This record gives sequence, structure tokens and C-alpha cells, in this order.
Amino acid sequence: MSDDVDKNKGSLIPSGKREIQRYSSFLVKRGLDLAKLAVCPTDEAIFRANLQRNGVYNTKGVHQFNEVKWKFLTKSGWGVGSSPVISHGMIFFGGLDGYLYALDIETGEERWSFQTRWEVFSSPAITDDMLFFGNYSHYLYALDIMTGKELWKFKTGYGISSSPAIAEETILFGDSGPDCGNLYALNINTGEVKWKFNAEESLSSAPAIADGIVVFGDDFSGYNGHTLYAFDITTGKERWRFRADNEIITSPAISDGIIYFGVRGPGDDPRISFLYALDIESGKEKWRFEIGTPLLVSPAIYNEVVYFGAWYMPLCFLYAVDIKTVKQRWKSEAEGWHISSPSIAEGVVYFGSGDRYAGYLYALDTETGKEKWKFKTGGEIEYSPAIFDGVVYIGSQDGYLYALR
Repeated sequence: MSDDVDKNKGSLIPSGKREIQRYSSFLVKRGLDLAKLAVCPTDEAIFRANLQRNGVYNTKGVHQFNEVKWKFLTKSGWGVGSSPVISHGMIFFGGLDGYLYALDIETGEERWSFQTRWEVFSSPAITDDMLFFGNYSHYLYALDIMTGKELWKFKTGYGISSSPAIAEETILFGDSGPDCGNLYALNINTGEVKWKFNAEESLSSAPAIADGIVVFGDDFSGYNGHTLYAFDITTGKERWRFRADNEIITSPAISDGIIYFGVRGPGDDPRISFLYALDIESGKEKWRFEIGTPLLVSPAIYNEVVYFGAWYMPLCFLYAVDIKTVKQRWKSEAEGWHISSPSIAEGVVYFGSGDRYAGYLYALDTETGKEKWKFKTGGEIEYSPAIFDGVVYIGSQDGYLYALR
């Protein structure tokens, strides 16, 4: 698309009616309902549904499974490597074959793909006309969302599995070295560094954003490890840091001024894990909830309940904990060695599990934990589902991205 640049703010401004008509015509020709697309705002075109990473999709869910709308096989047949995101009438995801894929959301047909040399674990973040993702090639890529053409790329010191976030004309993400990691804040239009923070430990989780603050954690158990950080997005100034008991494996989630995140647990026993709740302004601990299985996935928050998964072979568990009383509402058991982060829409919580032989997508009632339906794939489901307009999208290690309704 052609755009005019606002030189005061450095932001891309659509160049008027011609561009709007062009984009609308593009979608209509593909049979897409513009009114339906309007319910998926730009900030939902991101890992974990929004900048707060709370996993809640404001769209129609799937209360009863009827059919596979379509499924798409990666070029090599290798597994899906990241959670999908949805925007512009397309769905985007990374593959273990090194491709970033863009599919037509209605048909599942490939619109374009972008090849890299390494697996893509980073879920894209999307603006009006650009897409951003990283991988272990040590680059963050900026692509044209309609064509997949590379606009610019930024070289990091280490590989990227962190899913980026966009706020205030800034793209924020971490990289992961063996004993080092950086949080980068780049200009979304040029890729120039606005500010950078060296955490001295690996940063693979996705940053979460609320109230002008970016929150992120490291995931290494060395001397400087297991710390959650909060920085001012604009200035790059540190607001506070919180020392947890062990590695922060999960991405933080934010709801109503409270940050929720999990750690594996202290000492040499990974079965002892904690879910923490911190105040976003001060970084002070409000409470922690202990479980007896490793907590390795990101939480979702819905109707004053936090939902999170844990596993200890050969079983997985999804927990629902009341955020006011810090009491367990329910606990549901699932099959497999791994469990994905949960996603929620219309009172249904969705999550994946599985092992090397099979994967399962579960749909549970958020109030009771009762199973509404489940779907089996040919490989484990490690990455969280995306939901849009009555369809659940999930990737599997069998190489397929599924659209279920």
C-alpha cells in the first residue's frame, strides 16, 4: 500500500479514500464480510489475543463441535511452530520448516509464505499494513502484510522465540542467548533502536503491555535469573523488578492492574510451582498459589478467574483459581505430556495437549470445568488456540493448522 508519513509522529497514515476502497474491494472479492471482520480489532492480531496477553478473544466461540472447516499442511509436513494470529481476512503462523505462513481465513488456501533458515516459534504482531516476527536466525522481520514482501529486518545478538508486542509506534520483543538476553524497543517503521535493556539472562517469553508499562520475565536459573521486569515503554526507564523463586517460563498476563505469571518452582523439584499475582504499579506481590505440577504455560484471565495449565507425565491439568479468594474453583485432567496456554471466548476455555502420538483440543465450560467437546489430531498441540467468529484455529505437530467449527 502507498502511505503518507506523518513526520511529527513517524507513523504511517493511509493515503485517503483510494487506499480504503482498494483494501475493502480486496476483501469483498474473497467473499469476506466486512462487518464480521470489524469485530476483530487490530490489537487482537497478536499472540494471546491482546497486548495484555490475557488470552480472552472478544468474538463468537464454538460451544459444540460440528466439523473441520478446513486444514492446511505445512510445506514440509513438519509441525506448526507458533500460535496463529488473525487480521486482514488472513491467519498467520510460523512453522518448524522455517516458513511464516499467511492463509485465507475462509478457505485455508495459502496467500503467501516467507522463508527463513530456522524454525519460527514467534507469533506475529500486526499493524494496519505490517507484520513483525522473529526466529533463531537472529533477525526480527518486518513484512508487508498483503504481499509478504520484506520491508526491513533487524539483527539481534541471539535467537528470537519471544512474540513481539506493538505500542506507541514501538515494537518490543526479547532475544534468548545461553546466558544473556535483551529486550529491544524498535521504531516500527524503520527498525531503529529506541532503547534496549540487557537482562543478563535469556528472554523467550512474550512481553505484556498495560498503562504505558511493558512487563517481561527471564527464563534462566542463573545468578540473575527468575526476575520479572517492568519498564516505561516511551523512555525505557525501569519501573521495578521482582525476584521470583525460579525461572519465569510463562509469558505474563495482565488484568485490572494485576500481573499474573507462573514459575517452575524452587530448588531441584520442578513439581512445586507457583502462580504469582503482582501489582503493576509497584511490583509488590499480592498473592501466590502453589500447585504440585510444573507450571509451564501462560495464564488466561476471565470473569475474575485465572486459568492456567501444568503437566507432570503422563498427565496434564488445567486449573481455575478465583483471583479474589485465591481458592481453586476446579481442576480438569487432560491426556498427554504437554499442555498449551488456554484461550477463552464466550465462556468456553480452549487448550491443547498431547504427546508424540496424538494431540487433543479441549473445550471446557469456564464456570464448571465440564468438557463440552474435544478434537483429536495426529500430533501434540503445544501452542495456544486463536478464536474468531465461531471458529477455533489450532496448530499441531502433525503438520496441520486446523479450522474447527
